[in-house]
Amino acid sequence: MKERIRSLLENIKKSPGIAVQTAAILFFGCAVLVVVFTGLGKRSWFGPLSAAAGKGAAGGITADADNTAFQEETGKLSYERMKNGDTMYCTYFGVLNVRSGPSEDAELVGQISYKDQVQAFWKEESGYVRIVYQLPHSDQYAEGYCLREALSEDMPSDARVYLAVHNYKQYDERWGGLPLGDSYETIATAGCTTTCLAMAYSYLENSVTTPDVMETRLYYNSDGMLGFPKVYTAASEQDYASVIYDKLQQKIPVLVGAMRDNGSPHWVLVVGYCGDGTSRNLEDFVIHDPASEERTLLAEFFMEFPNYNKIAYYSGNEI
Repeated sequence: MKERIRSLLENIKKSPGIAVQTAAILFFGCAVLVVVFTGLGKRSWFGPLSAAAGKGAAGGITADADNTAFQEETGKLSYERMKNGDTMYCTYFGVLNVRSGPSEDAELVGQISYKDQVQAFWKEESGYVRIVYQLPHSDQYAEGYCLREALSEDMPSDARVYLAVHNYKQYDERWGGLPLGDSYETIATAGCTTTCLAMAYSYLENSVTTPDVMETRLYYNSDGMLGFPKVYTAASEQDYASVIYDKLQQKIPVLVGAMRDNGSPHWVLVVGYCGDGTSRNLEDFVIHDPASEERTLLAEFFMEFPNYNKIAYYSGNEI
């Protein structure tokens, strides 16, 4: 059991391609949620995350159409097996790392998440398997290695959802001190919405859009308040939990805004659901909170900010 947990949770260990600020295992009844990443190394598939270098485009690893790379690297399987692979699904509730080689020490080149479909080509003695997978909200494909025991030939039939969204923090020293527009506010002091949008755009665009980069794409007034992009819908939906659930089914993360009793506002990003499909309880929704390492459920957010304001989500045809 110990060895199984070690291998399944391999994706929160340090490697040459990733910088991990916090790695925690959070048990909340229905699942085990792992991984709090704040940065990826400059050699990763996601691209650099420094304030300056982060402005560059991220490059994916595209699988060859005829799979010549697969044929050159192994003679163990039939040609048809190498050509087409086996359709499998990620059964790990969380973010599963994809690496450049069949080892936890290999460079991090991508990530998949719960229920993602992959084509698996062969298993290595290390327990890793070569996969090709489609990038979210894209017609592009990437390839790499992930743990075989986190995959299954059967797609999970439960209602749980988890999106492989970056978990940025607004107080990160790489961008926390930068101003919001021409205001006196900084990303650290009032950049929760900016940071949530950076996380959402990174996922939707399959790129690295760090909060400092996101700030350059938004408009702020003199108080640091921003206007949502035109491709976003911001609404005070009273049945917001059902809207969030529906958007997660479409692989769209949702921003949620609320206030303390004193009027202090805050925004978080909902990235997952661990309920039974019929319940819409606040503890069923998994969040990335740009101002906290501890708050991981929507229920925990509303304990601190009990006054619901509105939700916002991507609704346009162009990012």
